[in-house]
Amino acid sequence: MEYQGKAIWITWHEHRRTRSLIEWLEVPAFVYDDHRPLQRNTVGPLWTLWVLLKEKPDVVFCHFSFLLQWVIMIYKYFFRWGKVQVISDCHNKALKREIDGPWASIFKGFKKRIFRGVDLIIVTNTTLVPFAKKFCPTVSILRDPLTDWQGMDLAARETTTPGNSDHVFFVCSFDKDEPVDLIFDSAHAITQELNRKVIISGRIPEERVPEEIRNNPDVVLPGFMPVSEYQNTLFMASAVVVLTEDDDCLVCGAYESLGASRPTVLSATTSLKACFGDSAVYTIHNPDEVVQQVRVAIDNKVDPLDSRASFEKSWHEEWEKLKTDLAGLNN
Repeated sequence: MEYQGKAIWITWHEHRRTRSLIEWLEVPAFVYDDHRPLQRNTVGPLWTLWVLLKEKPDVVFCHFSFLLQWVIMIYKYFFRWGKVQVISDCHNKALKREIDGPWASIFKGFKKRIFRGVDLIIVTNTTLVPFAKKFCPTVSILRDPLTDWQGMDLAARETTTPGNSDHVFFVCSFDKDEPVDLIFDSAHAITQELNRKVIISGRIPEERVPEEIRNNPDVVLPGFMPVSEYQNTLFMASAVVVLTEDDDCLVCGAYESLGASRPTVLSATTSLKACFGDSAVYTIHNPDEVVQQVRVAIDNKVDPLDSRASFEKSWHEEWEKLKTDLAGLNN
């Protein structure tokens, strides 16, 4: 990539998207990843201004955060007289965020002001474009690239023995956005109706595990999984299921599963459908429907490699459009 001067990426959040995009954008990254409120809101702005004044970038990419972007605007207008291009990579929640009550109008004004100096907003899918257009006329779509397993997935499947790929893998961390009861009910139903073993990743307190699951030898709860075990379980799955109740969450497990060319079942949210399109199968949050869509994913006559290729084709089209949009900022 060629830029009009020196370009950097600055963020307050270590994220797989950041790691992948800086590689494609070919820019150095500066990361302050401290999520303690006091340090984040005091040290974070000082660190950011120090980096900007030290590096003196002409182009600043940032993973959007309200306070982070405010500091970048200070740099742009107070130290560079507006002669800096700012590209803001906006994830779903922050871009859509609004507040109610007496502070609503103040927050809205602040949000508009800090976006006023942004030259380009990058969003992950088409559903976010109308929200981004409220703040910036130039908006590019670029989903995260799929996880590149560098052939480890293919090698694992080529050396497997028959019967080692009959399991369904629920990628789960038991975080607050995950439908835990649905996952357990669906897992039990899959063992009964599809006659397949189910493995559920993630650590969960024993008291939260239903008796039905404890008594089902075909549902495996390995707890924390070492990286090699997690990867092999993913690579050898006959289907991978990743569910969320958060309409704005683009689940990391989907990128990993499709990157490994595994049949993938996701929650039928607008954001997930917009991002992954025909590369995945979608389910509403009902155990019978989950079982049905897992069956569809396993029996699907479409080669998982074709689903991966379809996603990657769309990604590269978005990437070329982003490069065009970035070049247009210099004209």
